[in-house]
Amino acid sequence: MAKINLKKFKTSLEGSRGIISLIAQRMGTSRQAVYGYMEKHPKTKQLLEEEREKPFDMAESVVFQKLVEKDLKAAEILLLKHKKGRERGYGDHQEIEHSTGKEGFTLQLIEATDKEIRKDKDERNKENQNKQETEGNMESSK
Repeated sequence: MAKINLKKFKTSLEGSRGIISLIAQRMGTSRQAVYGYMEKHPKTKQLLEEEREKPFDMAESVVFQKLVEKDLKAAEILLLKHKKGRERGYGDHQEIEHSTGKEGFTLQLIEATDKEIRKDKDERNKENQNKQETEGNMESSK
């Protein structure tokens, strides 16, 4: 197996989108060896994260260019789907997470859109109807 060094890591990382198996293949080593190297060299974790962010940076650039062109769909994407938009109160739902710590469970509250609520209600009604039909069929066969 090939020995890993920082120069080789950086070269293999470039354009990999942060996919460890691809990085390992380029270096002629195993994924486990790459993970082990990263544990010993914390700077490589930062480099990996930066590589993983590149596609999102590119996508944001396209959205921002569309905004300059006054593309409303781009504005919708930025405000409703992007984390920063949600942090500013935009979005089609909001998630709030609270962890109690000691008990070891997490309570997650989700504010759903009317459409999501109706869909969930319809699904539950359909499940209840199917359950009642199954129970009715079982009783009539007795």
